[in-house]
Amino acid sequence: MTKKKPTPEEIILSTTEIIRYIREMSGGNIILEKHRRGLIDKMIWYRTEAKGKYKTTYQSERAIEKKKELKKAGENNSKNIAKYLRHDHVHMREVLINELLDKNNDLDLILAKAIGCTITKEEHSALPHKKCDGWPRYEKARIRVFNTDTGKWNDYKDFVQSDKKNLNGIL
Repeated sequence: MTKKKPTPEEIILSTTEIIRYIREMSGGNIILEKHRRGLIDKMIWYRTEAKGKYKTTYQSERAIEKKKELKKAGENNSKNIAKYLRHDHVHMREVLINELLDKNNDLDLILAKAIGCTITKEEHSALPHKKCDGWPRYEKARIRVFNTDTGKWNDYKDFVQSDKKNLNGIL
């Protein structure tokens, strides 16, 4: 019997419910904080990779060019792609985890910030990782990003607005 591959929407729904459950777990002293954090971290990865690790809604211009280059050379297998591309979390996972563990925070609003963006290895190195989170990191690194759902290049103000509107999460 062949297992049906889950759709991105099913993955999003599943990870949301698992995170909701983890958040509500009390467990007293039995469930370690480290384990709760690790489970939420894994769910964030599943969520941002729902369409595929390098098939995110957001793609840098250089990542798109590198994929085309690899395809043209007949080298667009997962091993080669992983050499050149990175799956980045637009909003840092550690920040999301801290926000998610606080039951006073709105779960859907936080999960809307669990966004993956496919960028090159070099772009990943250029991103600021301290005192900066979200799309401003990309703006500071001068990374041009394409939204594959809307067919538009980045206007970071528009990206921030779409993040706030999309309560089901952006892939």
